[in-house]
Amino acid sequence: MVFGYLLSPSGVFFGESGTVKKSLMTVSYILMLIFLYSHPLDGQAGPPEEGIESENGVFKGMVVRVIDGDSMVIRVNRENRIIALYGIDCPENSQAYGNAARYWVTMLVFHEEVRVKPIPPDNYRETPALIYFGDDRCLNQELVMAGLAWVEERSCQQPECIRWLEGENKARNTGVGLWKEKAPTPPWKWREMQSR
Repeated sequence: MVFGYLLSPSGVFFGESGTVKKSLMTVSYILMLIFLYSHPLDGQAGPPEEGIESENGVFKGMVVRVIDGDSMVIRVNRENRIIALYGIDCPENSQAYGNAARYWVTMLVFHEEVRVKPIPPDNYRETPALIYFGDDRCLNQELVMAGLAWVEERSCQQPECIRWLEGENKARNTGVGLWKEKAPTPPWKWREMQSR
């Protein structure tokens, strides 16, 4: 049976069996469900995105939420995955420059398709990864170069990390971003102070 009735100006539906009165509440409910499905809020279920995984584990997805400067939610097919930017640490949202880092990431990649290169190990809550957007720009590196992130020297073991450290030193020496401050508090020290 073909679903579909036409609403007349008097609020009466016309269908196969003649005139059938329906509650406008039911129509509103159906329209609301259609709207929510086609316009997902904050990364909730919506139309699936294509997530093509390559041999080296790289996959594509849509950024549906920016949590903070170095973590976000990416929708791949029907699944939302929390991704942590590998090898860097941005100020926390409630820390100086934390909102600036989150805003900057939002402006670059929110509602954009990105390529995700996971870096093991995966702790099952967050997937550490390199994020690429636009014309092969690496979001991890861009944050460091903009003076909105520290390179995690002990855990950053990829070849890119050497270039990132050079970028961090350049940002520090030129006073870019958080390096405008004389002694910015690293986020790992800030988190330690907050937990006391």
